Amino acid sequence: MDLDREFVQRIVSDVMAQIATRPADVVSTTSVTSPGVSKPLSATFDDKVVTAELLEQKARGLKEIQIAASAVLTPSARDFLAHHDIRFTRQTDSSNSETNGAHWRAILVQSTPAVINALDDLKRTSGIKVSQESAVDTSDAVERAASVLCRAEAHGVLVLADASQAIACLANRFKKVRAAVIDNAAMATTAKQQLSANLYCVSPSGKSFIELRNLLRQATRGGIPQPPAGWQN
Repeated sequence: MDLDREFVQRIVSDVMAQIATRPADVVSTTSVTSPGVSKPLSATFDDKVVTAELLEQKARGLKEIQIAASAVLTPSARDFLAHHDIRFTRQTDSSNSETNGAHWRAILVQSTPAVINALDDLKRTSGIKVSQESAVDTSDAVERAASVLCRAEAHGVLVLADASQAIACLANRFKKVRAAVIDNAAMATTAKQQLSANLYCVSPSGKSFIELRNLLRQATRGGIPQPPAGWQN
């Protein structure tokens, strides 16, 4: 028995010695935050409803979040994001193969609740990528739109401004720009068929969410805008 006890003790001692000399690569570093380690600046939320309470718990300190394509972003959540200067994007819904792959830039000179909701609906349901920015006036909107198209930063541009006629006229002076003013979904269809427009100018004043939603859906439908046959920039 004594021999057996000594033999076992020697085995235990050997094992303990090996553990003591093994590199400490099994220690999890996720539970310890070192002073020099940066916190993540973005996160993805798969929740069906994104509320301010959820963001308060999980989004503080972030710079950007991504939410599901069909997720509902509550008004209080929007206020939280705006207050904390957090940008949000939606995951692309690849189920819409007709337009999937196109990238549109929305440039807002005039913004209304109907505009914001219509753009949000477009991002959520169309299957295309939609980014947006603000312009201070007509000249700024023209320069931004022309730059986006000439530099191929996006396939198409949506400008929402009351001076839509002036913006379309000025933008058409630039190569690679095919601008059209549209006031309803039918006009968007015509501009698409005759011009294959890549810049749609829309006056949002007096338009409801439903009107803007239908108009923007029609303007961006059909994939990447291509120049008509024989078109010369």
